[in-house]
Amino acid sequence: MTLLLIGGCCFVDYATNKLYWVDGRLNYIGVSNLDGSSRRDIVHGLMHPFSVLVYENFLYWTEWSPEAVKKIDKNSVPNNNTQLVTNAASQKPAGIQVGSQTRCVTLDPVQTVLPAR
Repeated sequence: MTLLLIGGCCFVDYATNKLYWVDGRLNYIGVSNLDGSSRRDIVHGLMHPFSVLVYENFLYWTEWSPEAVKKIDKNSVPNNNTQLVTNAASQKPAGIQVGSQTRCVTLDPVQTVLPAR
């Protein structure tokens, strides 16, 4: 377990009651239970990670060097079998979001779609 020097983004995975975070100075992604117990580093050797989220079985994050969005199967860490999702083409990707039809509901005939709660 390492220190947290420069925290970027954190993400709460309510399905598993886990908290994920990135440290842009020490270049890793960490996870713990929501109460802070069982803290561990799960992805190492990153180059300035900035934002993180979990969607289904994948952990997604942005990196500023190289400018990219990457993912890993959260059940396979710490194997570090990362996959490139997209190259951000010389932009520094900050926030990250996932849109999903399966997590939306239609409210009216005009097809206004909002996230399900």
